[in-house]
Amino acid sequence: MRNQQLQYQRKKPGVEVEVIDKNKKPVTSGKTDGKGNVVIEKLPPGKYEVVDKDKNVITTIIVDKNGNVLPQTGESNSLAYGLGGLLVIALGAFMVIRNRRKHA
Repeated sequence: MRNQQLQYQRKKPGVEVEVIDKNKKPVTSGKTDGKGNVVIEKLPPGKYEVVDKDKNVITTIIVDKNGNVLPQTGESNSLAYGLGGLLVIALGAFMVIRNRRKHA
């Protein structure tokens, strides 16, 4: 296992953070440096939430068996992207149907 460097999304220095496991139990804690980064020491494999002192979730991380922090997926923007994709598909279907009617 190795150290994982996490970046606090709002890049605020001096923010106290806590890493909690899937059972909401504290695993470790730290404080962001002048650039908003915090180094978390040797987390075992698993899924964790990084929370601030008020227990607001800052990010979710997954550590693999080699100690690597895996990319976070399923951001809250996924709904907006999904709706945008549906809109593009609907617009494309409308244009195809309209084009066929013009040439029929």
